[in-house]
Amino acid sequence: MGQSNKLDNDYAQSTYAKVCSDHDEKQSKPVVASEDEEKKLSSLQKHVQFWDRDNDGIINPWDVYNGFRELGFGLFFSIGSLLIPIFFSYPTRLGHSWLPDPLFRIYVNDIHKAKHGSDTDIFDFDGNFSPERFEQKFQRFDTSGDGALTADDLWRLWAKDRCAADPAGWTFAFMEWWTTYVLLQEDGIRMLGGQNG
Repeated sequence: MGQSNKLDNDYAQSTYAKVCSDHDEKQSKPVVASEDEEKKLSSLQKHVQFWDRDNDGIINPWDVYNGFRELGFGLFFSIGSLLIPIFFSYPTRLGHSWLPDPLFRIYVNDIHKAKHGSDTDIFDFDGNFSPERFEQKFQRFDTSGDGALTADDLWRLWAKDRCAADPAGWTFAFMEWWTTYVLLQEDGIRMLGGQNG
């Protein structure tokens, strides 16, 4: 069972390293966590730490806005990113209270509760990353075989992952993939660490 998470090839290893890297080039202010704290975090918690700059376990709406601005997104896109705390605050708040957070804060330790339907299942319900699932998605939808997803490939992936009667999940998944595409559009959706197009 220990072998089930073994990555089979260099492509998957570089992809996994790029996705789960704690040393993102765009992250100028690193998150400070002790080694013990780091080991306890799920992959999804590590993924959202970029926005938790003060490492207090809470992502405020202004953290989301500032993070998108730092990533190079424009004013209107960054304002639109404020939909994230509006929709994901309450699910993450449920670990603390039934009452909604009036400041729409996102609680990092319960980020797995914000997992929505119609997603890729790359993260499980506990927030753990599945490198096998990630690699399967790329192999399945990379029609050109060059290790990148085009806008058409992403459209097919999004359409295939839609669950019936889940318009909210469809919308969230579309916004996530569109944001990723815009962020990485210079190379398409290229998730390779060392390969150039």
